[in-house]
Amino acid sequence: MPTARISAGALPLLSRAQKIAVICHANPDADCVGGMMALVNQFRDMGRTATAVSPDPMPEILRHVPGASGIVVAPFRVGMVDALVSVDAAAAERIEPVASSNRDLFGAVPLLNIDHHASNPGFGAEQIIDPSAASVCELLFSVFLDLKWDISPVVARCLLTGVISDTRGFRTLNTTAHSLKVAGDLIERGAPLTAVSDSVHKYRRANQLPVWADVLARSRHENGLLWSHLREDEALQRGIPLAELDGIVGFLADTRDASVAVLFTVHTDGRVRVSLRSDGSVDVSAIAAKWGGGGHRPAAGCTIKSTTFESASADVLGAVTSAIQDSTKA
Repeated sequence: MPTARISAGALPLLSRAQKIAVICHANPDADCVGGMMALVNQFRDMGRTATAVSPDPMPEILRHVPGASGIVVAPFRVGMVDALVSVDAAAAERIEPVASSNRDLFGAVPLLNIDHHASNPGFGAEQIIDPSAASVCELLFSVFLDLKWDISPVVARCLLTGVISDTRGFRTLNTTAHSLKVAGDLIERGAPLTAVSDSVHKYRRANQLPVWADVLARSRHENGLLWSHLREDEALQRGIPLAELDGIVGFLADTRDASVAVLFTVHTDGRVRVSLRSDGSVDVSAIAAKWGGGGHRPAAGCTIKSTTFESASADVLGAVTSAIQDSTKA
């Protein structure tokens, strides 16, 4: 991990800990769940104890990750552990629901922050942060090798899930030769490539297609910006939770003439979730940061509270349009 920021006590903490709680970020995706369950399964393989905790319920599309059915959801009270491990959370706020229900524990034991987002401020007592890693699972693979841990086929499958998901099948700008080498090594260790790829990419069900159709029908394109919106109440009327509708913004981003794709998700409580994807010409993480979000240059997000969809979309689209215009001048 030559480019990683590793605090002095991070690897020793993982090495000596016998009982840990591993926490994924809110609105969990395949990379954070794959990484969380890789660490949990690894600890259990070594005869140690590990609990997986999520701020939000686990989407059905992620329950294929080995062990994911045993993930507990905040406000779950975690018992005494040697360490807390945050996986793939770019900021402490992304694990806040777990922290708020375990304040005494968070104040008593060290928190290890393992992440690959450049925007991560380095929260926690210990950190392993590497923005050059295309996924947190790629980073975790290097951590496991540094600790000389034997990686089982189950753990390899968890890690490959995150690698394939966060690189969108090895298509993102931050995918490197090392990412491909990691994937190859995991396959050699028993991770089933076809099964993992299918579980990551074949996530849509037939009853979801009308929702996708509505979002695509109201999409708008102008000067390299493609955007649309999704309303939670409309999805719920069809019996589909938002967590099962992941992937729409990626679909928009695959449009040839879109430099930036934006999906606004309007929640029933008034929050507006903004998902941004870029072809690399625009740093969308800088746009998300204006509203307290973060991510990577080609993929980022934020949540805007106490607003209306009309106000939020106008502000964000204005910022994106300016960024696109600036990129064409460079």
